[in-house]
Amino acid sequence: MKTLLLPLILCLVWHVQIFAQAGAIDTSFGSVNAFTGSGSVSALVQQPDGKLLVGGDFKTYQGFFSQNIVRLHPDGAVDTSFKAGTGTGDRGVNTIAVQEDGKIIIAGYFKAYNGISRPNIARLDTNGALDLSFDPGTGLEGNRSIFKVAALENGKILVGGGFPTFNGLAYSSIVRLNSNGSVDTTFNPGTGVMGFGVYDFAIQDDGKIVIVGNINQFNGVSTNNILRLNENGSIDSTFMPGGGAAGTVRRVDCVTIQSDGKILIGGAFSTYDSVVVNGIARLNTNGTLDQTFQMGTGFTFDPNDGIFQIAVQQNQKLLVGGRFTSYNGMTVPNILRVSSTGAFDNSFNPLSGPNYSIYVILLQSDGKILLAGGFTKFNGVAREGIVRLLNDDVSSIQLLPAESFVVFPNPSNGECFVKTNLSQPIKFSLFDISGKLMQEGYTTGQLTRLHFSFTAPGVYFLRVGESTKKIMLTGE
Repeated sequence: MKTLLLPLILCLVWHVQIFAQAGAIDTSFGSVNAFTGSGSVSALVQQPDGKLLVGGDFKTYQGFFSQNIVRLHPDGAVDTSFKAGTGTGDRGVNTIAVQEDGKIIIAGYFKAYNGISRPNIARLDTNGALDLSFDPGTGLEGNRSIFKVAALENGKILVGGGFPTFNGLAYSSIVRLNSNGSVDTTFNPGTGVMGFGVYDFAIQDDGKIVIVGNINQFNGVSTNNILRLNENGSIDSTFMPGGGAAGTVRRVDCVTIQSDGKILIGGAFSTYDSVVVNGIARLNTNGTLDQTFQMGTGFTFDPNDGIFQIAVQQNQKLLVGGRFTSYNGMTVPNILRVSSTGAFDNSFNPLSGPNYSIYVILLQSDGKILLAGGFTKFNGVAREGIVRLLNDDVSSIQLLPAESFVVFPNPSNGECFVKTNLSQPIKFSLFDISGKLMQEGYTTGQLTRLHFSFTAPGVYFLRVGESTKKIMLTGE
């Protein structure tokens, strides 16, 4: 009787879907105190293979020495095959971009990479070694910084920051480079930016560039912190922001383009074209304010703080991160979600959230949410610089029936790999011998690394899609 009952229990358990609260910590990712140094993370990019490139201001990650740049496996464990040497020394990385060939562009306020002069920007091979074929020359002079880089489809690199020159040429706060690091003189912004610089930019499908920051003038034309450029660097006169982002504090820190072409901006500003918005606004494609996005009284924040990142989920809900205390009168520290119309979404509940700023929001293909910033705790739990949250938006996940898979090594000491013949995310679940669900998640491609650190030695059942295999965990 007991022999017949166990498969029945397992069958019943396997057909019950368990949904955790959106905004809760995903405990299968990373470790409690990952970083040393300041522990601040300002750049986070996912490679096509699911690995994560992390940049910021830190010395080590999980005890692995890697100054200001490190690569992680999809589960948050350090990828020791990425060897940065001494990294960028005592100066941090602000931004990372991955080229189509897999090479990695990093930029910030550093002056060297692994002991070799690279003023503020460098390109790395896929293993972390410096790519010597990319040479920016003297780069930025003095105590200047790059805040955003983008790898373009034609191999060129767009650079934004706070600087008056690049490699001795007058390019104020925005420049485009050729693939070898030299200045692309076909991109001509004229006298460029008057102000503290370009803090972020977004490239439209038509190649036009929306730039934001602390920008009082661009090529002699007055503007309030936002404008759009043509591909050649000239001002796009069809973009009409009117009075732009203004107020006692006037700074736009981030820009995101929705799939419908509308433009989201966040920062430390109180009005857009004279309409009160307090930290966030959505614009029509021509730069005018989209009045259908209603944020009420908006955000409350100190002058040096504000909205630092906005990410659009597949269901068109918006994740907003930064350093703020409330939204439309509701206490919401530093991270929240709103609907596509701006209404507060209480189904996303991070509880007390991060204890300091969110600088980056990265949406994974399985719907989970990676946050990075200057925090040391999330909802009172130690999580230094990076944390992954669960999410209820699983519209991108395909639960494919009857898919076979291979798991190895088996027996395993708590770490194994799952190999499928599909690149789409597939749900996996680990059950113990009694049918209790021990861990679940989604594959990150055809080869996924799993880490079962909390399990006791014994027999377990791993289900991927609709197929199940018995595995033996021997303990660590």
